[in-house]
Amino acid sequence: MPDHSLHTTLDRLPRGARAVLRHIRSAEARIALLNMGVMPGDLIELTDLTLGGCPIAFRVRSTKIALRRAVAATVEVERVEETAPLNGAPRP
Repeated sequence: MPDHSLHTTLDRLPRGARAVLRHIRSAEARIALLNMGVMPGDLIELTDLTLGGCPIAFRVRSTKIALRRAVAATVEVERVEETAPLNGAPRP
């Protein structure tokens, strides 16, 4: 049985957390992320939060993207260990 405590949305990740993108509920977010080359199965790391918490910055592979908190709330992810490399790349 899967550990549901690891399942969350992008807006609920703490800074530095890594997660695998599982599902994008919003059509708007799905189109925007797919246009940026981000798709289910990608490993994402939350890198920066602004003072007010919006937007939120993430790293996917070598690209940094920013999403509004409301959009990030529609992106379902599964947290992974902090030491997991981003998409198989060796960790610096």
